Parts: sequence; structure tokens; C-alpha cells
Amino acid sequence: MTDILIPYAPPETGLEKENDRFQKRIFLQNRENLLRALGCIGDFTESVRKLRQDQVYKFVFWPEGAHLYKDAEGNLQAVFYRNGKILQHGRLREVRPSMANAATALGAQVLLIGVAMQLNRIEKEIDSIKDQFHNDRISEIAAGVSMYEQAMAVSDPATVKQLVVNAIQSLNTGVEKTVRSLKTQIQEAPSARMSFWNDWWGNRRKKAAETIGRAEESFRSALLGVKTLAQCYAVLKEPKSAAKALEQTLSSLQSANIEMAANKARLIPFTGGKPPEACWFDFVHRSPQLSQSLRACRNYADREFRRIAIEARPEEFMEVNHEQM
Repeated sequence: MTDILIPYAPPETGLEKENDRFQKRIFLQNRENLLRALGCIGDFTESVRKLRQDQVYKFVFWPEGAHLYKDAEGNLQAVFYRNGKILQHGRLREVRPSMANAATALGAQVLLIGVAMQLNRIEKEIDSIKDQFHNDRISEIAAGVSMYEQAMAVSDPATVKQLVVNAIQSLNTGVEKTVRSLKTQIQEAPSARMSFWNDWWGNRRKKAAETIGRAEESFRSALLGVKTLAQCYAVLKEPKSAAKALEQTLSSLQSANIEMAANKARLIPFTGGKPPEACWFDFVHRSPQLSQSLRACRNYADREFRRIAIEARPEEFMEVNHEQM
């Protein structure tokens, strides 16, 4: 069991400028929906009137079913924090499903963008190949990325959703094909265990540079595909399907034997700022954290969280209530 934390400001994505703006736009829209849902509950807005309207507080509350936190009148408890200290208690007469769904979607979006950020960092480390990929092998990934980029420029939510759904279908096909190629390329690369005579007669270093170079290209395109999938699912607000699909995709990529590729990459001469095996080992080291984020995403969808914490200014709730009157 864990907590859902909704930050006051959109999380820093580390992505390209247009992509960053797009994800932050989705975050702010989802956050506004959450504040609207919370602003309608019981005497919550009456409680926030007593706080300084220009300060950022952390509003912590427990969702429906948290019987241990109900008072004698059956009200769920909400606690207002500032700088780690409890300021006052609020009462929530009813926690509507729309609020829990909005909080889950926001929490999942933050987790999925974190996954995309980490994959982006690994992808950027692969600088020993050209920017252009072999289109015959990753055309579906390129098409999926293109559809996601089109969605960034669209304002209509229905059109955005349709483009993102189409992008996911193309990306899944492309990643599957690319991972199959990656497995073969890693197997065909020369073993890192070799003697002087092996290298002299077999020219294994040259072959390693060629085969690992092709594998790096597949690896980078697969990372791009999975990263874009994470961004697409962050937009859809469906954390359960997001977690399930990305867990399967991540597991498939891990099964390509990335650690073997890292060891074989050591045959390649060290000519750049980082050793050739760095990007492969980086993925190996980050995999547990990526898996943990996806498990948390799935737990959010299954309501397996203790409480929801929202960083916000009290005036935001007052503005929402004023609009609804």
C-alpha cells in the first residue's frame, strides 16, 4: 500500500519542448477535474476558507472505505498540512468515484512520465549510431511516434484520444518486431570471452562493432517505442491497461538478454565519452525502478492506496466553487 501524491505544479518531464508542454497541459486539465470533484464534497470548502488563500498546502484525505478514519457522524477525515505540520482537520461527507478516478489518473500520469523520462535518458546515451533508423524494420514505431506528435497539436479531447489509441496500436506492433530483431542480433554478436588468437584470425572486434551497432539501433528504436507508449498511456487516463501493457512490453525487452549485450559490447573499442556497454547496463540497473513504477500504477487503478495527498492553494477550491454556482 502506498500514497498518491498530486504535486502543485506539473512535474518536470525532461522531454522535448512541445512534448513537455503537451504532457503538462494534460496534467493541468486532470488536476482541475480533481479539484472540481473535491470542491463539491461536504463542507470541505468551508474548511479551506479558514486557511491563507495564497499559501500552498498539502490536503491529505482517505478514500471511501477508510473506516478507521471516520468520525462519530460518519464523516471521512481530511487533514491539512503545511511544512509537514497538521494545521486543521476537515470533514468529507462523501468521496465521489469521480474524485478517486481523477486522483488515480493524475497519480498514474506522474508515474508514467517518470518511466518515459528514464527511458529517454538511456536512449540519449546511444550516440554511436546515426539519428535515422532503418525504416524497413521500425516503420511502425516511426508511424506511432508521428501519430503521438500529431496529438500534441490537437485541442479536441476526442481527436487526441483517437490519435493516441492509433499510435498505441502501431507502437505495440513496431516494438514487438524490433525486440525480435534485437534478440537475434545480440545472439549473433561475438562473445566477449576471447583470446588474442581469436581476435587475430576471426577479427571479432570488427564483427562486434558491426553486430552490436545494429543491435544498438534496434535497442534505441525499442526504447523510443516504449517511451512513447508510456506517454500515450499517460494521456488516456487508464492506469490499469497502461500498467498491464507496459509491463508486458518491458518484460519482452528484458527477455532480449540486455545484460549479455552489455558484456559483448565490451569488445568494441572505447572511443566516446562513455564505454560502449554503458547504455545497456543503464537499462539493466533502471529496470527494477521501472517495474516498481508500473506496479504502483496498477495498484492505483485497483484502489490499493492508503490515502491521496494534493498540493494546492485554498483559493483554487474557492475559484472552482464560484464557477459552479
